[in-house]
Amino acid sequence: MTATGAARKLLTILAELAFEAGFQRAGRRAIGPRASHRRSPMAAKRRKVFQIGFNRCGTRAIARFLEHHGYRAAHWEFGQLAKDLKQDIAEGRRPLGGWADFDVFTDMELVDDETCIEGFREFRALHEAYPKALFVLNTRDVETWLRSRARHAEGVYLQSYRKHHGLPHRHAVLDKWRRDWFEHHLDVLDYFSGARRENLLLWSIERPNFKGLSVKLGHALDEAAWHQVGSAEADAGFPRVF
Repeated sequence: MTATGAARKLLTILAELAFEAGFQRAGRRAIGPRASHRRSPMAAKRRKVFQIGFNRCGTRAIARFLEHHGYRAAHWEFGQLAKDLKQDIAEGRRPLGGWADFDVFTDMELVDDETCIEGFREFRALHEAYPKALFVLNTRDVETWLRSRARHAEGVYLQSYRKHHGLPHRHAVLDKWRRDWFEHHLDVLDYFSGARRENLLLWSIERPNFKGLSVKLGHALDEAAWHQVGSAEADAGFPRVF
């Protein structure tokens, strides 16, 4: 991809995010009454939801938020989600077919010294298997995300990633992560264009699009149930690592 082409596509991302944020503000009052802790009246018609952004972008918060609304969420599961997804695709089975009782899938990855599975990148295979599902591209400011990911598990995550990919030092890891962040966002927006756009929701953890999510899921949402889970507050004050 040329620099000009990449710049144009990045402008597309920014425009999409601006649209989603504006859509949220314009429709905030139209969401409906606050949901209670009871299961959603739409529980029997719940839409499958796959989180397809990076970790350290509110993955657990998304799972907990949707659980509050009656969804059954599988979050990370000690890497078993990622391993099953990879094996299902390799063996020609329906991805995550063994998790049929769950509605929401978040943090589908496993990274250690021997393994690096980033299941969220398999959004094409997941969409083919679940054509009516909702795919949530969770995002945040990229530099804040880099700081958060670098300090994840007290830096062990970064070192495992470095060893697995044979990178010489932490700055090489950060450079790769920054490139991966932009490339993945572009890939998702390219794929979910045209008729597929209905399957995609951009979710900025800094500007949650409650209205957009409510429309995509077909029922009211309790905005007060959204909470950052993890160390987002600490990330803001963490010193720069590049």
